[in-house]
Amino acid sequence: MIRRPPRSTLDRSSAASDVYKRQEFNISFVPLGFMSFLITLATSIRLAKFNITKNVRNQFRGLPAPVNALFIVSLPLLIENPLLMDFRYLIESKTTFLVIILISSLLMNNNIPFFSLKSISLKNERFKILVLLILSLSGANAGVTNIIPFGPGGESDVTARMQQPYYKSIYNDDIVVQYKPGGGGSVGWSSLNSEKGDGSVIMGVNLPHIIMQPIAKGEKAGYKTEDVNVFSFFHYTPDAILVEASSPYQSLKDLLDYAKQNPGKLTFSGSGTYSANHLLIISLNKKAKVKTTYVPFKGTGAAVQALLGKQVLAEAGYSTVAAKQGKKVRMLAVASEERLPAFPNVPTFKELGYNIVSGAYRGYALPKSASKATVKEWSDRIMKINSDPAFIKQMEDNAFVVVNIGHKDVKKFMKQQQKANKAIAKELGLIK
Repeated sequence: MIRRPPRSTLDRSSAASDVYKRQEFNISFVPLGFMSFLITLATSIRLAKFNITKNVRNQFRGLPAPVNALFIVSLPLLIENPLLMDFRYLIESKTTFLVIILISSLLMNNNIPFFSLKSISLKNERFKILVLLILSLSGANAGVTNIIPFGPGGESDVTARMQQPYYKSIYNDDIVVQYKPGGGGSVGWSSLNSEKGDGSVIMGVNLPHIIMQPIAKGEKAGYKTEDVNVFSFFHYTPDAILVEASSPYQSLKDLLDYAKQNPGKLTFSGSGTYSANHLLIISLNKKAKVKTTYVPFKGTGAAVQALLGKQVLAEAGYSTVAAKQGKKVRMLAVASEERLPAFPNVPTFKELGYNIVSGAYRGYALPKSASKATVKEWSDRIMKINSDPAFIKQMEDNAFVVVNIGHKDVKKFMKQQQKANKAIAKELGLIK
């Protein structure tokens, strides 16, 4: 029988709910929501003026409505762009959207001259055909799609980006990274087998996520562990507890003392539910006998931004967060067997009296319809990149632990992990 973990670890608690709402764009004040209709009204006026204006050829007066529409629909792409992660919350703010609404409405209805494509004459039919042919062929070799089931900026995204130039160099082909976040990865994994099995699509996978989610959520996970056709794991990152640099908590003891004095008020951001981060907090709560609140985000990138934005008091993250963020954060403890060479002053949980050794393995999967030859081919490709000395150094410099588990060993490894994670689930009270 599946039992729910303590309420303090779930995002339904009042404290978690308040914080979680901050990461979602949600207009709760109805009149503010109606402000978006200004764009519709301004566009209607703009088009009406265009229809009654004569001799429009070389210039438009006012921003063309289609151009403004293209900008509006591009906003989600800006929000999900890894290069703009530090500005995500600024872009998503209500103030920013109000400014965009007002400025775009004003630009569409003024007398500022804008360039018109109608001034270009393409009389040569052959030239038109050539242009269309070039445009169609530009997408003919779109490369491979690598679907990351988390938001941008996390470890899955970062390592996928690291692999891109090596893949291009070795195979003279591109890997296009796409994101499908939600449910701590479950949204992506539940849709994996609907993708083509010809090798044109691969998807990132994480342990313990793909084992623990079906155990803890059952059918609500949307997939079974056996449904995920994993062909390789290529790196590992230990769990860690981090705080923002200006935080008054200098040690894990300081943090836990606050939790004991203020049950439920110590908030941790983390990537997804029943993920490595979530399990770390469930385990820490039990072993330290404290009550804290875990707040799940759609990936490490968003969880880090919540920490840096002081939306939470601490983060259940990975050692790689400290490597990437540098002086912006302070790592209080790491869930490795021994201290990490890159962080010799950071104690392990074991040193501090808590027998916690945990983290996340990351790799890739193909749809179950993929042939054995396709599985082998993709496993060989990932392992070949993993053997590149420059790639290994780049990974280690960013606190990633390189592992080489290819298609020949992955089934045995998964069985070992399933057995170990079921034991952890029993220990944490998730199952009997």
